[in-house]
Amino acid sequence: MLLVDGGMMSLLVKSKTEDSVKCEVIDGGELKSRRHLNVRGKSATLPSITDKDWDDIKFGVENQVDYYAVSFVKDAQVVHELKDYLRSSNADIHVIVKIESADSIPNLHSIITASDGAMVARGDLGAELPIEEVPLLQEEIIRMCRSMGKAVIVATNMLESMIVHPTPTRAEVSDIAIARVRQRLALYQGVCPVQMEFSDDAEKTFGDALSYLLKHGMVKEGEEVALVQSGRQPIWRSQSTHNIQVRKV
Repeated sequence: MLLVDGGMMSLLVKSKTEDSVKCEVIDGGELKSRRHLNVRGKSATLPSITDKDWDDIKFGVENQVDYYAVSFVKDAQVVHELKDYLRSSNADIHVIVKIESADSIPNLHSIITASDGAMVARGDLGAELPIEEVPLLQEEIIRMCRSMGKAVIVATNMLESMIVHPTPTRAEVSDIAIARVRQRLALYQGVCPVQMEFSDDAEKTFGDALSYLLKHGMVKEGEEVALVQSGRQPIWRSQSTHNIQVRKV
């Protein structure tokens, strides 16, 4: 089974050749550019850090970035390799692991222990796991990060309706509020800003939600909040795709 765009569309493989796959559409929809593709039951064979990523890491060291987010981390080894490189480069850069693969789950404790924080990538997790398991796994990751004093970021579908609508859904506002009540460090928008007709309003909604929680004592002044923005992502990955800023409330 092939899952497109985080499971919004699904295709059943009927036959394949060396360079093509013939599928039956099970759940259809509009196929847009830069959509994710997952194969249920199969894991990505690429390394978590590719040669291109190492070039980006060196660029980040030279330009003194604050954070790296490492995708599809399956075990703690890749985190140790990156941390060793950063130490050898005398670079004070934090490492966030993106939990987005089923292969990460057996090694969650060691992965988070080795890192400076974790991102719960709900989209890819929901494509690899039964969707009803994602909320429980999300809470487990949050609890684990909090117990270790690590940053935790919840990603995917935050205010995504605002791509086409000027106001968020009630469920999205609730998701933001619960995210801060649970003391998650960040709210990850998870959509490409270039597609958003109301991006300024989306940022204002984040700010209004955090201001409300501050007013009602759910967060405190001085607490750090990570703002994560997804950028344009060419399929060949020729440029940096994410920007992470840490600000105080």
